[in-house]
Amino acid sequence: MKRGEAIAALLATFLALTAFGQQEYKVGPGDTIYVAVWGHPDLSGPVTVSPDGTIALPLVGIVQVKGMTTEEIAELLIQKFSEFIRNPQVTVSLREFGYTVHVYGEVVKPNYYKVPDKTTLQEVISMAGGFTPYADIKHIKITSFKEDGSKETRIVDFSRFLKENDESANPFVKSDDLIFVPRLSVEEYLSRVVSVIGSVQSPGVFELDEPLSLLDVISMADGFTFDADLEKVSIVEFGPDGDHDVRVVNVKAFLLNRDPSGNPLVKPGSAIYVPTTKIPEELTFPVAVVGQVMRQGVHRVKAEKARVLDAIFAAGGFAEGADIENVRVISPDGTERRLNLKLFLTEGDMSQNPRLQEGDTVIVPVSQLARKLTVVDTAFVPYKTVSVIGEVRNPGTFQLPEHATLLDLLLIAGGTTSQADIERVTLIREKGGESKFEVDLKKVLTEGEFQLLPELKSGDTVFVPQKKESIWRQIVRLAADLSTIAALVLILMGRR
Repeated sequence: MKRGEAIAALLATFLALTAFGQQEYKVGPGDTIYVAVWGHPDLSGPVTVSPDGTIALPLVGIVQVKGMTTEEIAELLIQKFSEFIRNPQVTVSLREFGYTVHVYGEVVKPNYYKVPDKTTLQEVISMAGGFTPYADIKHIKITSFKEDGSKETRIVDFSRFLKENDESANPFVKSDDLIFVPRLSVEEYLSRVVSVIGSVQSPGVFELDEPLSLLDVISMADGFTFDADLEKVSIVEFGPDGDHDVRVVNVKAFLLNRDPSGNPLVKPGSAIYVPTTKIPEELTFPVAVVGQVMRQGVHRVKAEKARVLDAIFAAGGFAEGADIENVRVISPDGTERRLNLKLFLTEGDMSQNPRLQEGDTVIVPVSQLARKLTVVDTAFVPYKTVSVIGEVRNPGTFQLPEHATLLDLLLIAGGTTSQADIERVTLIREKGGESKFEVDLKKVLTEGEFQLLPELKSGDTVFVPQKKESIWRQIVRLAADLSTIAALVLILMGRR
């Protein structure tokens, strides 16, 4: 046998053995595979298997490959790509094998994780869901195994990486490393937090690494409730021997006169108690607050003195993306006021922050959602596509965040027209079997019956009917805009 033939034979044998190994090997998290779609270089390339065992590919999206051989993955991808490409030719090969590390202790999801080479401690902790509130991140123990079987243990102060970007506190992990996150002692835990209880929007325990002003700490609890007694806020500081010191602070003096004693620094390990002023229930009334606020629902506000902002603050304040220039107030008799709260906040225009009446509904619309998301946006933001037709100012199809409600959809569509019959709004759902839901929005808005709102799902169509007999003419007019005759039939059936 000639030398060249011998080399070719050895190479063929090596490739055959490699292919056989890849056929037998089960792919798992941390592995890197190469997907080749012949004739489509834009669809080909290396991809790393995520911790949940999936890969993300153009066109086909997320594909579960954990526990499959490369041959099985190729067959699955051929099926997936067949929906977009005629007779796709797909091959899959292993590029990099991951290795396993064990993360346990005070992490959200302790487990064994397969990771690629050059994985850092931060990345491993992220795979494990992050730290629990009781994690002692200053004493993380990493145990590595040497080739001779001996062990090497080191203690890592991960807080140095978080606070100072010290790369030495975020080392690369090695194959078979044991990563243990210890639990703080009760004393250590309490020394790093501050407790806020009483008349605040979100009572609880909050992490506090260094002294912070009282009002900044209160903001961590989403602010005061409307009935908070701001003149008698108590700050309790605990000593090393179990003794404690109580200070009573007049926050109102700071807010009105900038008295610094009303907004002192609060040390880690302290507790704050905000008492409640005695307000008889007959001196309050309910107001519904919906839209971009922290807590939608019915909230009680002070009678006679309550203004629009008081109701919004009772609902936890504005949520991200709130359009404060187009707030609406709907009275029980159906009258509507449009307000620009920005003018009140910046110029003190009291006409834009009027008093409320019992039974009013305050609607805070969304500013950014009125624009349809671009393709780039939707690649990173979970969304659902919902259509609205009928008596709305801007009927159309909109892409909404997963948490968006029926009220959010109507706000984005510019609200309902004066001819809208809001007592018989219909949601049409074709996915999973044809179904319809009728919603009495008037009852939702005037009585706070938010549980009547159905959950929106991608593909839903919302139809807002007209009040009068001209509904049939309206449906005929809308038919030209509907994408299919089937959608028109669904609406007609909903009127029977």
